[in-house]
Amino acid sequence: MNGMTGIVIFLLITLSGGATGMYFSGRLSERCRVINSYISLVQSMNCYIGFSGYKLAEIFRAEQKSSGCYISDKLVELSDEWDICVSKSGYLKEDDRQILSELGRTIGKSNTDGETAVLALAGQRLSFQLKTAEEERKRKGRLYTTLGIMLGAAVGIMLI
Repeated sequence: MNGMTGIVIFLLITLSGGATGMYFSGRLSERCRVINSYISLVQSMNCYIGFSGYKLAEIFRAEQKSSGCYISDKLVELSDEWDICVSKSGYLKEDDRQILSELGRTIGKSNTDGETAVLALAGQRLSFQLKTAEEERKRKGRLYTTLGIMLGAAVGIMLI
């Protein structure tokens, strides 16, 4: 292998390692975005229930187009589909899904005050999860990118 080909191969492998690291770093950022979307949905639901007295199906129909959350047509029709929608929300960790699943099991089964209390609690818990996700993104984001570049460089050096 001549010197120029070796350099090109080294650079390509290093860049592909860096791209892989950036992909995993991006997943951490995407988790923050998804949790933030659910926090906005919970806050909107709280306003709809507290101030307008909307029913659950009306809330989901209103939020279906504007929310960054996955809300299926079945969920608008039948709120038992909540867990399916939560499971289709990519990038969430098990703790995030558990909070949202608990919300789905309890929402729609109480009076207005009970609903707003449940939504407020879910909002607080999701805010805590968002802080945790942002700290993880800051801590691990650069690590993944750097690790990808370093591993790519190491493999490139071994191939030269």
